[in-house]
Amino acid sequence: GPLQAAAGTQGRMNLLRRNARRLSPGAGTVVTTTRPVLRWDAGPPGTRLYNLQLFRAGAGGRLVKAGSAFPGGKRYVLPAGTALTPGQCYVWRVWPYRRGAYTPAPLGISALCVAGTR
Repeated sequence: GPLQAAAGTQGRMNLLRRNARRLSPGAGTVVTTTRPVLRWDAGPPGTRLYNLQLFRAGAGGRLVKAGSAFPGGKRYVLPAGTALTPGQCYVWRVWPYRRGAYTPAPLGISALCVAGTR
């Protein structure tokens, strides 16, 4: 399937999943849009901001940073001009910011792929 299409990344992406059920789209989802809406559960009490980090899964399981954002809410839509690439897989994570610092661990880490063009 599309997850295996990014050669060498499947095992690495599985290792990187953490609390993926707290993020949407869910781990291993193949999205049909290049600008998916990324959503997540609320962080711990006192969370005022989130750091969303997006990585493209490269050859050999290598991750390449594709972007970062600081949404105040629990959802993010990629801005125009920063769309994801069809046929590529991505790993994304969300870090809550509270009480003057980011939490020691991310709220969740998940992976998604963008359907390829035909």
